Amino acid sequence: IKPASLTLYNILGQFVDQIHLPTPGAYTILWGGADRFGKPVSAGIYILVLSDNEHKIVKRLTLLDSGNGSRMRIAMNLPKVTNLRKVTTTNDEIHFIKHNTTTKVIQLSSASQDTNLGVITGNVGPAILQSIEYDSCHIDESRDWNLNGIIYNDGDSRYSLKDTAEFYFQYYPHILKFNSYTPGDFSTTLYIDDITDPSLKDSMQLKYKVLAGGSPGTLPWQFADIPDTTMNEDDTLKRNASVIGGYRD
Repeated sequence: IKPASLTLYNILGQFVDQIHLPTPGAYTILWGGADRFGKPVSAGIYILVLSDNEHKIVKRLTLLDSGNGSRMRIAMNLPKVTNLRKVTTTNDEIHFIKHNTTTKVIQLSSASQDTNLGVITGNVGPAILQSIEYDSCHIDESRDWNLNGIIYNDGDSRYSLKDTAEFYFQYYPHILKFNSYTPGDFSTTLYIDDITDPSLKDSMQLKYKVLAGGSPGTLPWQFADIPDTTMNEDDTLKRNASVIGGYRD
């Protein structure tokens, strides 16, 4: 008898969510159709795998086009079997669940217990407030985004990037920077999780395009409209003031 985990995959075998069962016993598991980031998934067929690293049970389930949009969670821990002769029980619990907020758990010691809980507060994890739009720049330009206006951060958020050298961080005041000297399309996945509660997390994908050639303001473009000319070494080159490539000569 060992601790186990219940893992949920979609029909393509992609990881959706997981819940750990720390002690042997009977559990009631609820799932409202959300992935590990709390985002609703599409209706369809999903695969459940119950495993204790030595034994594995695989079941198939169908998600209809409904649900409350919650992650997998333990609704009630039923009587636990500690051995073949002795059975112990645990108190019932009330779980208050809100997206990207630490679950508030109230244990009930008796059927007549006062349930006036007062103000319920929880640790709120990171959340994407708006997406970063696909954009482009030239190879001699750079780009940066202030993440404080894009991602909700309660001060405990931790950022990480996947598979990129062009995107990088300036942690204070949380600036995401991009720079590349090679033209082409670049992308990365930005992961954000909560330091105090790693189960609170979110992610987003960023795409950016780098164009070949100089951008407006570089020398090859500034002087492209100045015609060739010849002059004596003692003469002074004079031109009427005119706007050439955004600058006056």
